[in-house]
Amino acid sequence: MKKGFQTKVISPAGTSFERKSIDRLSAINLRERPQQRIPFQFSWDESMEANTGIATLYNIKNKDLEGFKHKKELKLHVGWLPYGKNEQLVIKGTILDITTYPIENRKTMSSDIKFRDTPLQYHEGFVSRKWGKGTQATQVFKDIVEDEIGTQIEYFQPKREPQYRRGKSFYCPIIHALRQVVNDLKSKMFFYNKKAYLLPTPKTVPPTQQIENKDLIKGVPSKTKGEKQITTLFNSKLKPATKVSLASEGAFRVYSGKHYSTEGKKLRTDLIGSLK
Repeated sequence: MKKGFQTKVISPAGTSFERKSIDRLSAINLRERPQQRIPFQFSWDESMEANTGIATLYNIKNKDLEGFKHKKELKLHVGWLPYGKNEQLVIKGTILDITTYPIENRKTMSSDIKFRDTPLQYHEGFVSRKWGKGTQATQVFKDIVEDEIGTQIEYFQPKREPQYRRGKSFYCPIIHALRQVVNDLKSKMFFYNKKAYLLPTPKTVPPTQQIENKDLIKGVPSKTKGEKQITTLFNSKLKPATKVSLASEGAFRVYSGKHYSTEGKKLRTDLIGSLK
């Protein structure tokens, strides 16, 4: 059961901005800033490029932006109400850019906060490391992701598991080293919410997600071949390389998508993929 939805942005300093009505006293006590709406979008796909998003805060002052700093981490909470009965999406995003706009005839402003969900070390880190003769490529992958980048491997199913007979060494940016190892594993890799996924093409990450007819808004795919786009009510479980079961059409293989709230009034998920 869905009874409205809530969007919350938490600054690196811990200040919350929520899309819900709360009285002024509660706002002060909880360090919250009530928002009539928080438009946002978060786009993702199954490539090694960064997933990016943007959230807009309205009617804020300079002091409200003090906690938002470049390369610091914000949190975006999105989900249907009531809590407990509906799973919430919590995105941990590294802030890339902040653009503010004055609101005419007011002493407040609006601010667009752009972020990405890949670990900072993936983009800026450098690896200088050697592995001995006979080391498995899978071990090198895990060492780079877990030790050098410092993040979790959420799903791991390589297509091949070759050995480096002469050993392996890297002295280069992490992103270049990781791309080479993924190629050696004959697999694809992507990050989602700062966690790493590795699997063969065109495999999907289990479990299969169900979309009911009542949740499908537009773009019911036909049986013809080719890429399709559909729009559903927001579903926090949808992510790259997901297999979706459409009640009326069968299996739909998701390549990429976008969670968003246009003008902060409706909560939607766009999916791009193909029928299986």
